[in-house]
Amino acid sequence: MCLHLTFTPVSARTIIYNIHEGWCWIYYLGIILSVITLALYQLLYHPATFSQLHVGKTRTPQTKELDRIGMFLFTTECVLFFVGLSCGGTTYPWKSAEFCTLVISIMALVGFFIYGMVP
Repeated sequence: MCLHLTFTPVSARTIIYNIHEGWCWIYYLGIILSVITLALYQLLYHPATFSQLHVGKTRTPQTKELDRIGMFLFTTECVLFFVGLSCGGTTYPWKSAEFCTLVISIMALVGFFIYGMVP
């Protein structure tokens, strides 16, 4: 994949100037290289299984150990922050009531860190 991203601009320029079909082949080349990369990934990459990584543990106790409140606070913070940031100044003025999502997201982030500090 890295090789594909590195040589795409060079190959794109070469394809545009030397192939009769022109710029369409830039996309075809990207698709071909991505399919080859995916096939090689599926054939050659074999990660350890869950049971190999977590000897003596089952999924049920590990699921119970998840920090659901922390995940909820972090997800809420991220969603509200990006909604407020994307709507502020374009859809709504920065001083509008809708801009409160950004302020609420910052408060949720503070709550997330405070909750993370409590043992």
